[in-house]
Amino acid sequence: MRVYTKRTGQEPSIRPIIVRTDSNVLDIARIIHKEFYEEFKFVRIWGSSKYNGEKVGGSYVLHDRDILEIHA
Repeated sequence: MRVYTKRTGQEPSIRPIIVRTDSNVLDIARIIHKEFYEEFKFVRIWGSSKYNGEKVGGSYVLHDRDILEIHA
């Protein structure tokens, strides 16, 4: 499954992070950087959420082509 990241106020990355289909937000935070995982607060998500930019927690299960804005 492909998941994309973005920084606040910028466009999403064009390079996806490839993960298993049952991955959650904390799995992505751990892949990106140890500090993101340890200091995780929330994620804003575009794609599979109820509305664009929805604020979700670490246990949220991701879907293909979701875009994540991680806040730590």
